[in-house]
Amino acid sequence: MGTLVCAGHALDPADAFTGFDDEVGQWLFTQCATYQDLAPGQQQQLAALGLTAEVAATARPDPATSAPSLETGLYYARAYARRHGDLDVAPRARHDGFPLGAWLARQRHYAITRSATSTTPWRGAALLAALDPWWNPPWGADWNKSYRAARTQAAGGLELVPERGFPGTSDWTGQWLHTQCLAYPSLHPEQKRRLALLGITATRARDAKPRRTTQQGSFETGLTHARTQARRHGHLALPNNTRVGDYPVGTWLATQRERATAGRLPTDRADALAALDPWWNPPWGMRWQITYHAVKTQTAGRTLDPARGFPGLPAHATRWLFTQCAAYRTLALGQQHLLADLGITAQQAGALRPQHEPRPRTGPGAERPRPTAVPSGIDAGLPYARAYAHQHGGLGGAHYDVEHDGFPLGWWLYEQRKRANAHLRRTGQPWPHQAAMTTLDPWWNPPWRITWQHTYTPIRNHPTTAGLLPHQQRWINQQLKNWHTLHPDQRALLTLIGITPEAGM
Repeated sequence: MGTLVCAGHALDPADAFTGFDDEVGQWLFTQCATYQDLAPGQQQQLAALGLTAEVAATARPDPATSAPSLETGLYYARAYARRHGDLDVAPRARHDGFPLGAWLARQRHYAITRSATSTTPWRGAALLAALDPWWNPPWGADWNKSYRAARTQAAGGLELVPERGFPGTSDWTGQWLHTQCLAYPSLHPEQKRRLALLGITATRARDAKPRRTTQQGSFETGLTHARTQARRHGHLALPNNTRVGDYPVGTWLATQRERATAGRLPTDRADALAALDPWWNPPWGMRWQITYHAVKTQTAGRTLDPARGFPGLPAHATRWLFTQCAAYRTLALGQQHLLADLGITAQQAGALRPQHEPRPRTGPGAERPRPTAVPSGIDAGLPYARAYAHQHGGLGGAHYDVEHDGFPLGWWLYEQRKRANAHLRRTGQPWPHQAAMTTLDPWWNPPWRITWQHTYTPIRNHPTTAGLLPHQQRWINQQLKNWHTLHPDQRALLTLIGITPEAGM
């Protein structure tokens, strides 16, 4: 530790020792958290580094640590218990940025494993029990999860009425509450105390009525409506706002997908939905699936022609199909099989060309047909950008009117630059696709005008400056004249091809 400090690493306990790597930062916080329990010799060594008792008391751990020590977890557990009065934390919950729910779950596992394999209790158990005696309840975490759901509904203003079958509660919560009432005599005293906080006492539990609609009955109602939609449309790719009369079948399906994704939908129910539509819950998401079926309906009875850019189709269908063909190799096997039902195979996707239709235009190049119904999405143009960059050594030569294999690459790059710059201004973070584009050309979206890059690229690719065109030579002279005003990276690019004030022309 002394070597690290002498090497210039600042000790800043209040800033979570961010000047050190994760492992050392955790070690330093642990020393601060257990300072009073250390031997005098250890305290003296830490004081020599500047970690006195007073300084150690200001220490806080890094919530983003990948391997939190027991003391780090206890720091956030204490803070949570002070605020809420217990450690009843949801598994995915965070506290002040720290994944406290997941950490507590691991501690429960450690405690249970130790009690099963050793007579020596795990040391963290007593420390956590001092914060909440029921941090590791004998009734298990599943009960707490259901209790939290009921508590949330009660906190939202819903009165829990056992005598009327808990009207207004969600399906699962109402059924769970009735089950607790039935099992009330055998519940742990602490479970009874917690239920009493929700208004469920021994007397009210005896008078509890079951829900009018059980979980299974509720599922069967939704399945009946889903079955009707599947017969009508041939699939279950329905928007969330889809209703059949007063029944929200779209919302019901979305709930079943959420439960299935979380591993909470019983197998027999998932199988019942899969029997209606094998792709009722596709791994690639519902947006793709809903659009697929809309396009399938619009193209029914038509022969799709990727080689001509899908002529005769609505523009949005053309753009979507174009994107699927351009990104065909990256699609999941199930998506490729579904496209095959439309008549699009790997061979046909490879024959994709943009659709060209003449339309009135003015200005230079007005006599040339302009690509229409071409998507500007990243997936549509990336394969063309990759091929162009491989052939030309980058994207600098792709000015606005450049096409590659019929695709309007220059226009597409212009759209990507607009999106990248807008994203940076709006969020302060790099565009999500920045890395993919930078791999093709580090200067695809330079901080200077792109026209500079368009002029520089052919000069860079020219074997010698002797054969340059007059306007290119004039451009070089202008760069040399304004050398001091150029961006440092512009000067570096010019230097790479031998253009510097010292070398001249």
